[in-house]
Amino acid sequence: MSALGKVVRSGVGRRRVQSFVMALTTFAAVTSSVLSLGLLAVAQAPFENAFSARNGAHLAVQFDSSKVTAAQAAATAHAAGVTEAAGPYPIAAALDTTIGTDCPKKDFAGHDNGPITVTTRPDLGSTSGMDQLVLTQGRWPTSPGEIALPWQHYAADCFGDSVVFSSLPGKPSFKVVGFADSVTDSATAFATADGFARLTAAGAKSDEQMLYRFAKAGTDADIATDKQAVAAAAPAGAGEGGHS
Repeated sequence: MSALGKVVRSGVGRRRVQSFVMALTTFAAVTSSVLSLGLLAVAQAPFENAFSARNGAHLAVQFDSSKVTAAQAAATAHAAGVTEAAGPYPIAAALDTTIGTDCPKKDFAGHDNGPITVTTRPDLGSTSGMDQLVLTQGRWPTSPGEIALPWQHYAADCFGDSVVFSSLPGKPSFKVVGFADSVTDSATAFATADGFARLTAAGAKSDEQMLYRFAKAGTDADIATDKQAVAAAAPAGAGEGGHS
């Protein structure tokens, strides 16, 4: 073989190695991307399935009751892009609580339980409509002195005992009869209408909450547009906050 042939053959060999390495690297990158997307889909699937099954809201908005009436809040259901709405529901936000002293777990009794947001619904256990609430333990409240909390907002060892609204005058106490949750995270505690009235009588500020689903809600930009549409349909400055 001539010297030129050896050079050409050597170059082709090096190119084959380079090509193989590049192909292998590309294959690994593509495989990694596909695997990552697959894992992401698997991780999101349980929430997406629950959100769909319980007709979760794309947006929950709290309105200042001193600036909007219940009828005005309800009228925002006709805002641009809204396909379904529910409410208004009375809501009292960020109420400080402590675990009742009747908790047999003395390490927890009387200690801070963190702030909670309380709401009431016409039918807490309804299996229709938007943002269907799910009971995970115990039962729904049936009397003014009972309440249901998400498990992460109360010491499980104190289930069946009381939670005290320590930030309100008179420190009203409620028996924890159930653990429940909202897939929309619309509130962190659920009471009967009479139970909610106990809180407002003790000084809790009651606002109005509306829940919405929209024709387009797949991106942050969509949600921002949806929020603007709802705000435009309500009296100026009435919206205190909204989350998706």
